[in-house]
Amino acid sequence: MPLNPFNHSYIDQGRFGLDMLKTEAGLRYSEDDKVKDMSLHEFEKYLFGKVLRMIPDRPFGDDVIQAISRWRR
Repeated sequence: MPLNPFNHSYIDQGRFGLDMLKTEAGLRYSEDDKVKDMSLHEFEKYLFGKVLRMIPDRPFGDDVIQAISRWRR
């Protein structure tokens, strides 16, 4: 699920906010061990993957997904 404005406000809180988001995602997806050690960038890509799985008929192909996956800050 994409982040709502309230969830996005966690990012402005630095490490504390990121930890809060990862805790919520870990509980929601039952993957606490998977997300707890992710960096912000890794976590963003993890959430992006979750969103993609919710879209059955994406308006773009796998080439776009792969390009986004290779993106670095």
